[in-house]
Amino acid sequence: MYYSLPVFYRELIRAVDHRSQDNLIGPDPMAEGAQDWPAWTATEARTRRADRPLRGWRMWAVIDQDGEPRLCAPFVAGFRAGQTSASFVANTPSGFHDPEPRLIWAPGRNTNSTIGCGERGHGKHHPLVSWDCGCGLRVVQSLTVLRALATSQTPRIGPNVAFAEVDVWGKVAPFAPGNDWHYTLRAEHARIVGPLHLDHTLAGCADALAEHYGIEVIIEAPNCAHWGEHGAAGLLVVDKGNVLLQLRPQDVYEGGTWSIPGGARGEDETPEDAALREATEETGIDPDDIEITHIYTDPCDCGWEYVTHIAQATTTPTLHGNWESQELRWVPFEGVGNLPLHPGLRNAWPALWDIIVADDSDPNITQITDRLWTGGDRGRTAMLTYLTQVDLAGITHIIDCRPQGRSDQQVAQTLTPHVGYLLNGQADNGQVMPDSWFDAGVDFALQALTDPDAQVLAHCQLGINRGPSMALAILLATGMEPDAALTAITDARPIAEVAYADDAIAWWTRRTT
Repeated sequence: MYYSLPVFYRELIRAVDHRSQDNLIGPDPMAEGAQDWPAWTATEARTRRADRPLRGWRMWAVIDQDGEPRLCAPFVAGFRAGQTSASFVANTPSGFHDPEPRLIWAPGRNTNSTIGCGERGHGKHHPLVSWDCGCGLRVVQSLTVLRALATSQTPRIGPNVAFAEVDVWGKVAPFAPGNDWHYTLRAEHARIVGPLHLDHTLAGCADALAEHYGIEVIIEAPNCAHWGEHGAAGLLVVDKGNVLLQLRPQDVYEGGTWSIPGGARGEDETPEDAALREATEETGIDPDDIEITHIYTDPCDCGWEYVTHIAQATTTPTLHGNWESQELRWVPFEGVGNLPLHPGLRNAWPALWDIIVADDSDPNITQITDRLWTGGDRGRTAMLTYLTQVDLAGITHIIDCRPQGRSDQQVAQTLTPHVGYLLNGQADNGQVMPDSWFDAGVDFALQALTDPDAQVLAHCQLGINRGPSMALAILLATGMEPDAALTAITDARPIAEVAYADDAIAWWTRRTT
């Protein structure tokens, strides 16, 4: 067979591309989830009856459509969303809520469209007409091939979050060279027939997807590997602007990297006991020479967790490492990021740094009574630093009066789940504050204050109007007279203007009469 020069180069590129695919797939393309396809599917396009479909595997994006999760073609969905490297999950940004309707998978039969097809003259729907046609609902022959395909496309479309077995019928054509992988069919019609396998990060979408598509949904467990069946713990010792790090020997896992002393927990061992035991073994440090001041937990989606105990040296520790420490070094805070760090420490260091520096700065908050605070938000301070400062102050519950506080709330719920957090936002534009705003904040505070050890912070952006006004409402609800409550707030925080004081007093009057 003879090719013109352009065709020759096109065929050469395709051959190289398919060789790369084969390397990703591995030696046995049918190792897992293989489907029985007739030999003609590799070279011919034929029509298949609905009662004699072919079966294959397919993956999808999961998008938000009018508040409900839906399956959608991942490649074109990414293009339309303008997010070529995005992971497609529910509750995506608003620009991703309205993809091309024909790309959203429907319960039952689905029909191919011409979106993404390079053939001229194709209408809204047509049968697959040629080897090079780009149309069709694509399925692959095995789960092995699907996993390799998903891995190769992760930089473009994000991780594979949903996949299932699919029956195809109507006009069925083989893979399009230069456009598809080997072991691919493109079909006119398709429907889901097997359980939908859903990534664990989208477990909250499972019931809605199962109901909408009328299928079983299986939550895929995280693919994790960790050292320590019962979790692990470590000790980060701080002294005079330095932290104690150990250089791991070359012949251990992640050798040649710097980390903190630590290791696997025993079955009945607390994280603190494990951290102190490992640190004593690896550095010779005496637990009596340190005081644990903070704890940072880095959980994995699978439930495994590493707990870092941050400790302040109370005297100059005597150090002598064992075989697990090639070198022990006091490293200045600013120099930690310049070292080749163990991946776990590298990922955790920004959060650990936030906790360390939190001790050296004060948040923009003011204590009004022994159990109530008001103030501003974190400003340019990292959220973890702010949460650490709040925690150090003894605050157990936060009322965030800013409408833009959702991201801070999510960080708080993830990193400090022991701190109650109510996002109760209102704009600060001089409007009359609704009763529902006061009701939500005060009810949250009163419930919190049933615990004799609880302390509540009501904050806004600057701590001038909304936060102090909410604090006023809480003081009224706890029995303080309006004038006394206002005086308590302004004496404690002179910058507070409490612009919504009249609204708070009017609300309390209506609530109690």
